[in-house]
Amino acid sequence: MASGPLELVGFFLGLIGLLGTLVTTVLPYWEVSVDIDTKFLGVMDTNMNGLWMKCFNKVNGAIMCEMHKAFLMLPYDVQVSRVLMLGSLGLSLVGLLVAVVGMQCTVWLERSLVLKRRVAGMSGCFLLVAGLASLVPVSMSASNVIRNFNMVAATLKYVPGSCLYLGITSAVVSILGGGMLAASFYEGQECGGRRGAYTYKGDGSGDIPLAVARNTGTLQMGVNSRGQTLVRSGAGSYVGVHGKPGGSAYDVTRYV
Repeated sequence: MASGPLELVGFFLGLIGLLGTLVTTVLPYWEVSVDIDTKFLGVMDTNMNGLWMKCFNKVNGAIMCEMHKAFLMLPYDVQVSRVLMLGSLGLSLVGLLVAVVGMQCTVWLERSLVLKRRVAGMSGCFLLVAGLASLVPVSMSASNVIRNFNMVAATLKYVPGSCLYLGITSAVVSILGGGMLAASFYEGQECGGRRGAYTYKGDGSGDIPLAVARNTGTLQMGVNSRGQTLVRSGAGSYVGVHGKPGGSAYDVTRYV
């Protein structure tokens, strides 16, 4: 099972990834213009394009922004990027909310540890998918900007902006955080058969759940001729139950 500190690290990495993805989605610094003609260096405006707006940074320091037109009038890659980035934000938010319920440091689902681990692991899966969803449009946009820079013969070209670097970093951080939380789900599944559903052999009647053996009345324990632990109650004898002394009776637990 993933340790409590590891789950906390995964949660905070997911939170950092969510904030980074939000900044990447909102700001217009996806591609920034550069003037490769040195004679105009420092006297030309700087253009910035993003998913929602394009901005112009004037030489005097003023920034003017203009929102993009209707969604259906945008280029296809911008439409896909918008959908994926918004989907990534939604998945990250859901994953973090689910993680709050499933982490060991919270009070929810304490009566079912296996279910609690699975919930924490599910939150990790949400963060993993969110990180991949944001990585796709950011990588695609960076690839398009680099390809156009090398193919277009013009003095004014575009280079990847700071939002693309932030977006890639945020996606990787979300994937790492999701992987840490998803470890709880994997090991919770593995431990479920050993800790959450112990069964014991009865007298020819099949496997007997521990809860049945514990609720059938007063339990008496001993050792049979084969050296196996034997529990006897009004419902029959069950072999393989481990217990510990507790005063005049035995306190049978599910932990071995």
